[in-house]
Amino acid sequence: MSAYEKYSCETSHSKTGGGERIMKRLFVVMMAVLFVAGYSSAVMAFHDAGVAYCGGCHTMHNSQGGVLVDADHPTGNAYLLKKGSPSDTCLACHASYGQLTTDGLSLGPGGDFYWAKTDVSYVGGGGTSVTIFGREHGHNLNAPGNGLSADTVLTTAPGGTYISDQLGCNSCHDPHGNVNFRLLYGIESETAANYPGDYAFAEPAPTATGNSRRTKIADAGAEKHAQHTAYISGMSDWCANCHANFHSGMTSNIVHPTDQGLGSDHAGNYNAYVTTGVLTGDVSTSYLGLVPFEDAANTTTSTTGPTAASKVMCLTCHRAHASPYPDAGRWDFRATELSASHPAGEPYLAEWSGGNPLDLTAQRSLCNKCHIQD
Repeated sequence: MSAYEKYSCETSHSKTGGGERIMKRLFVVMMAVLFVAGYSSAVMAFHDAGVAYCGGCHTMHNSQGGVLVDADHPTGNAYLLKKGSPSDTCLACHASYGQLTTDGLSLGPGGDFYWAKTDVSYVGGGGTSVTIFGREHGHNLNAPGNGLSADTVLTTAPGGTYISDQLGCNSCHDPHGNVNFRLLYGIESETAANYPGDYAFAEPAPTATGNSRRTKIADAGAEKHAQHTAYISGMSDWCANCHANFHSGMTSNIVHPTDQGLGSDHAGNYNAYVTTGVLTGDVSTSYLGLVPFEDAANTTTSTTGPTAASKVMCLTCHRAHASPYPDAGRWDFRATELSASHPAGEPYLAEWSGGNPLDLTAQRSLCNKCHIQD
C-alpha cells in the first residue's frame, strides 16, 4: 500500500482521530520542508544570493573562546575584518581554491596571484638573460598577510586614475554579493558604497558564464579545451572603468582594437591555426582557451571557433589576476618562441589540460592565432 493510500484509508476510517492525525502529518510535512529549505541555504556557495553569514569575514571584538581571532593584529582590523586587509580576508578562503597557490599550479581563467610575488628569470633570444619581477606579472593586491603588496612603480592604474595602493579583491568583486558575473561591480548606482576609495564605475559588469571557483589543476574550475569561461559581451568596456586609455579609440597611439568584430579574415585565421606551421584547423574544434574571444553563442563547453562577428577583448590577451608573464599576458608578448620564456612549473602552456594543440618545441607568439605571421 502506498503512503498516499494508507493516508487516505486512515483518514476515511477514523472520524474521531482523523483531524488529529491530519494535523500531525501536516506538521511532519512542514518540518520536512523547513529542514530541506534550511539545508539548501546551508550548502549554498558563501556569496550566493547576497550577503553570507557576517561572521565568515567579520569579528566584532577580535575575540572568540578567550583567544584573539587575529593574533597578528591584537587591536583589531579596519571594517572589523578577521584578517588584516580586505584581500587577506578574501584569500583566507580563495588561496586554497587556487587563486593564490604556493607553487603557481592553478589553471583558473583569472590566473594565479602566486606570480605577482615571484621573480621569473630565463634566457631569451640571442642568449640574453631576462628577469620579470613579481610586480610586473599582473594586478598587485594590497594583501601583506599573503606576501602581496601594492605596485610601487605604477602608482595608478595604467591608462587610468585608480590608486594602486587601494587595489584589492574588493576593487573588482563585491564581497557582499550581487547578480553579476563573478560578483563584479557594475555601474556606480549599483554598489557605489563598496568601491574602495569611493571610485565610481561608469560601465556595467560583463556578461559571461564561468565554472567552479576551485581552479587547481585537478579541480572543477580548471581550464580545459571544453571547460572554460564563456565570454559573451562587455568585458573590455568593464576593464575600461579603470584602464580607460587602453580602450580602443581613446588615444591615438594605442592601436589594437577591443570590443570590435574580428572580421572574416581574422576569424578564418583563428579557425585554421593549430600551432606554428600547422594551418589545418576546423571551426568546430578551433577554440583555444589560451586565446578566448567574446561571442553570444559561447558556452562553457563550446569548442567552436569565432565568426566574423565575434569580438576581441582585453582578456583575449591578458589574464584578469596575474600570469607568469609581463602585464598579466596569457603568453610572453616579448618572446619569439614560447618554449624559451615559460618558467618551470608554469601550467598554462605546458599543462593546459584537455586538448592543448600547441607544439611547444617550436611554438611562436599566440598573436599568430589571429594574425598568422609565423
